[in-house]
Amino acid sequence: MQPNHAHEMEKELKSLVMMSAHIQQMTGDLLGAENQVTKTAGALKYILMHELLTLEQPEPVDA
Repeated sequence: MQPNHAHEMEKELKSLVMMSAHIQQMTGDLLGAENQVTKTAGALKYILMHELLTLEQPEPVDA
């Protein structure tokens, strides 16, 4: 992956993580922690954070 493309993807993922965290917080405040929208936003945040971490790790090189 090209460095510039990876940087753009990282920025987008960070924005999406922040947005899903905000949605999780707001729906939790309005509807409660057990609401399906709150749980879905939390799951989305977790998935996006995992993608961000895998993006930051270098790909293994075959010897």
